[in-house]
Amino acid sequence: VMLAAMHRKSASIHLASARLKSDRDVALAAVRSACREALSVLPEALRADAEIVAAAVSAHSHGVLEDAMPSLRADRDFLLSLASDDHREALRWVSPDLQADEAFVTASIALGARAFYASASLRDTSSVMLGALEAALALALAVAVGLLALPAPVFLALAAVSGLVVGGFGWLAKRRIGGYTGDVLGASEQLAETAGAVTLVAALAAF
Repeated sequence: VMLAAMHRKSASIHLASARLKSDRDVALAAVRSACREALSVLPEALRADAEIVAAAVSAHSHGVLEDAMPSLRADRDFLLSLASDDHREALRWVSPDLQADEAFVTASIALGARAFYASASLRDTSSVMLGALEAALALALAVAVGLLALPAPVFLALAAVSGLVVGGFGWLAKRRIGGYTGDVLGASEQLAETAGAVTLVAALAAF
C-alpha cells in the first residue's frame, strides 16, 4: 500500500511509520519518487546504503548527497560512479578531504561539477582552473551551437539580457563587498540562466 501511495503522492514517506522507513524496498521507492527530501527522513543505516543514495542522486541531483552519511560522502569511487543529469553540486557535499584532492576535483569538474566547491587551496591551482575552463568552454560551445539556430533578434535579445544581468550583478558585488567570491559567481550564473530562460520563452512566443 505504501509503495503504491508513494507513486501517487511524493510526500508519503514523511507520513510513514519508523518501521516502514526502515524497509529497504520502501526506501528505494521513496528516493526514486518525486520527493527530493525522501533521503533525509530515512534512518542512518539506509542513508549509508550506496544503492539507495545512488538511486536518490539519479532521480534528483547530487544535491541530495547533503543527506547521505559521511562514509559515502568520503568514498571516492562511489562518488565518481554516480549518474545524474546535473553534476553541478557534485563537489558541494563531499568530504573536505575530497574537496582538497586535486585528482578527484579535476575528475568531478570534467563531469560538470562547479569548481568553486573545491577547497580554497585548489581553486588557484592551474590544473583545476584549466579543468574548469575546459568544462565551461565545452558547455559554452554546446549552448552556442543551439543559440545559432535561433532567429537573430532572439539571439541578440538573449545575449543582451544575460550580459546585462551578469555585468550588473558583478558591479553590485564590487560595490558592496569589493569583489567577487565563489558564491557570487554561482549566484550570477543562476541569475543569468533564469533571465536567459525567461527572455528566450518571451522572445520565441513573440515570433
